[in-house]
Amino acid sequence: MLEFDQRRGGQAVIEKNLGAVYTPELLADWVASELLSHLPRKKSLLVIDPACGDGALLRSVLKRGARSSIRIAGVDIDARAIKKAQKTLPPGSFLKIVDALQPGGNASDVETGWKDLVGQDTVAGVISNPPWGASMTQSAADLRRAGYYLAQGQFDSYELFIELCLRVTPKHAILAFIIPDSLFLPEHKALRTLLLERTQLHLIARLGEGFFDQVYRGTAVVVCEKMQPRLARSVECFRLRKELRDQVFSNRLSLQDAKAREGHLIPQKHFQSDPERRFSIDVSLQDQFVFQKISRQRSDWASWLISGRGVELSKTGSVILCPKCNTARPVPRDEARLTCQNCGLKFELSEGIRKRIIRLSKAVPSGWRRLIVGEDVDRYSCDSSRIIEDKVPGINYKNPSSFEGSKLLVRKTGVGIKAAIDETGAFTNQVVFHYRAKPNSTPSFFLDYVLGVLCSRVMLAYHLKRTGESEWRSHPYVTQKTIAELPVPLVSEGGRQWRQARAIANAVVERRRNKPADSSTDLRVDALVAGLYDLDSKACAWVLNVLDEAQSLQSITTMRADVSQLRAVRV
Repeated sequence: MLEFDQRRGGQAVIEKNLGAVYTPELLADWVASELLSHLPRKKSLLVIDPACGDGALLRSVLKRGARSSIRIAGVDIDARAIKKAQKTLPPGSFLKIVDALQPGGNASDVETGWKDLVGQDTVAGVISNPPWGASMTQSAADLRRAGYYLAQGQFDSYELFIELCLRVTPKHAILAFIIPDSLFLPEHKALRTLLLERTQLHLIARLGEGFFDQVYRGTAVVVCEKMQPRLARSVECFRLRKELRDQVFSNRLSLQDAKAREGHLIPQKHFQSDPERRFSIDVSLQDQFVFQKISRQRSDWASWLISGRGVELSKTGSVILCPKCNTARPVPRDEARLTCQNCGLKFELSEGIRKRIIRLSKAVPSGWRRLIVGEDVDRYSCDSSRIIEDKVPGINYKNPSSFEGSKLLVRKTGVGIKAAIDETGAFTNQVVFHYRAKPNSTPSFFLDYVLGVLCSRVMLAYHLKRTGESEWRSHPYVTQKTIAELPVPLVSEGGRQWRQARAIANAVVERRRNKPADSSTDLRVDALVAGLYDLDSKACAWVLNVLDEAQSLQSITTMRADVSQLRAVRV
């Protein structure tokens, strides 16, 4: 959901529910130019925006289009937005107050509703900054009945608008979208698959944060053509690095010049052949050899472990107690009226009793447990900074046995991968994933082996390239699915990789014992991991180069500074 200052009053709340954030001219002009560069040279072309807002994108199409024959059409569900658009677009522009997702109403099918809207005109292009995180007026079931395949599980409103445009436009229509960079996250695989199977991708750009005021999400741009894709064709890809983004914002560099400087080509088949359909736009053709060498070691290593996550509370431990039965629940962010899950009482947030059940403390009094939160988990080490009150009714503590014994912890939030092994039995909270060995089936050294691979510079370089997390952003995080997809080799007893894995585990045990960390032991773990993947000197140089490129991140800088050379060691 987009971030808005609700103190601005009723209109701000309306815009928040609609996912409305109007496109700045700088971005609108560039995306319009990208769209126009792919449109055919015909006498008359119709360009539509199914979520036109105040008409910024359509204005840019008219401004950037040298041909006077370009016609525009815009629809939006917000009457105020359409009134703004009418004041700035040419008289006679086609503008309608319509729910684009169901223009004919719930009883009409979407395609017929759009034909009624645009008449006999053929749509040549679509340009849109569709709503991000808008509150939907229809249920997911109603949307699926209306033919929206993507209305499943956790989905975002912008995904449905992309699917809409692919449904209602003719073959060879050019589509240009400004969307959040959640496009690159694992949970949006279905959208990426849709784009890969039904379009020829022309451009994928990851622009980062700062283009929209008070919106703390990165911006992406996708330009594509509705057609059966030719997978050998290349996609123009580029990331707008922070230093270039600052130049763009200060008008010292245009987005077009930034693309010319940073852009590179990737065949669409590279995205299509990825099982998760990832848009790994940072993996250039020059990177492919090493990247694929590591990727080939992908396995179901996580199935050897029992995974879970901690108590569903933030590190503050703020809860609200039912005024009738004292049953607790985490303090909600947005809800003002609550229903007790125990007794069913409906009450206002202000009527409940606030309490903190997490404290900063090393001492553990009776009725409390040690607690590890995200910031307690570092690379190879963790130390509980807090305690949590045990057995508060209503709080889902998870099964206490899942925290016992030796467990691998991975921090959800933050850049890169922070992992450690805890043997204290401490509880964890919601931003720490934990993994325990399956009894009687997982090798005794497996947790230390996996820890060494996850914390290695080799895996960090792979992760940065695969996810594009090479710069600071507001809410970086990994998911359990992201972690499970990391290519940790499964090893068979007696083989070379088995011996290599045992050597990694032994080095990790020594690394964990050394406090503060001994750089030579740390380097030995990394060298053994490089040997596990059979990396040569050129591949090791690639790893260090990736870390060099991410030096603006403090945690990455520290890791790069610890080692000037990395050479694979094989046992």
